[in-house]
Amino acid sequence: MQLRTKMVSILILLSLLTFLPLLSALPTPTIIQQNGWQITHTTDTEFTPWIDNSSEKKTELGLIPSSGVCPLETKRLYNSDGSELLDNKDKPIDVKCESSKCDGENCYHISLTEAALVNAGNYIKIGEASTVYEWLNSTLYIYETDKLDLDPFEIEILCNNVKLETPDISFISKEPIEEGVKFSANVSNFTCEGKITFRQNQLIQENLIWNNQFGGKTKKHFIDYSDFENSEDNNITSQNIT
Repeated sequence: MQLRTKMVSILILLSLLTFLPLLSALPTPTIIQQNGWQITHTTDTEFTPWIDNSSEKKTELGLIPSSGVCPLETKRLYNSDGSELLDNKDKPIDVKCESSKCDGENCYHISLTEAALVNAGNYIKIGEASTVYEWLNSTLYIYETDKLDLDPFEIEILCNNVKLETPDISFISKEPIEEGVKFSANVSNFTCEGKITFRQNQLIQENLIWNNQFGGKTKKHFIDYSDFENSEDNNITSQNIT
């Protein structure tokens, strides 16, 4: 599969929709456990999100006004279902902008060590249409290889017909790669000015599901590149399959 593009995002998303009866050809992945607070959504153009220590569950979170001046309005905290986060007395929590609370900056500030925030879980939103902080537990499986051997499929990635090789490229997933698992090709320090090619030894694999005197049925398995093709990060000018 060949995709013509001016710029390729560092993270190339692919969906693996292939039949993988054997995975012995894959290298043993490096497993990395990631836990921490992350900003998963924000519509605050006038504020900068702040996290004191993202790897500490009971940390401090804040919103720093871009102007540096504290607004007079208060903000409330919300759960993932849109309900208000209640304090230890089952009352809504009003957060005021305070002086020098976020690394010396004025900000809307909360400390998860406070008794009032005993009901705070893994999701906190400051304000009704504001910034979302989430405590995420994730595991990454990193396959250090420049040819992903997914018997019966093999995948290589080339830029202007030059193969990308380890350690510049690795394949990453959130669970061991098998049928139906989405993975990414993580390319370091990479900009492809021209043509990027996903080279496979075969495009479709057909497997016989059943066959008898009344008929038969096969199932097609393939690699799904739609995430990469449809990503706004990629400026794809043309594409073709050969």
